[in-house]
Amino acid sequence: MAKAGKIGWTLELVETLIESVCSNNFVWDISSASYKNKNAQESAWMQIASDCGLEGKALCAKAKWRDLKDTYRKN
Repeated sequence: MAKAGKIGWTLELVETLIESVCSNNFVWDISSASYKNKNAQESAWMQIASDCGLEGKALCAKAKWRDLKDTYRKN
């Protein structure tokens, strides 16, 4: 699994990630009917990575999103 730190996460790239995740609410909204659909989740993360210019690096985008959430919760 690739680490999120290997990507040069600029402020613009982080903002793009946040906007893309927000537009795919079922990746974070547990009340969404598609939340538990693994195929929809995987497809959405591939699209989110693509939106960020990280073709084929869905795991990097997902890891960065998790890091952002964790940091927000700690603060």
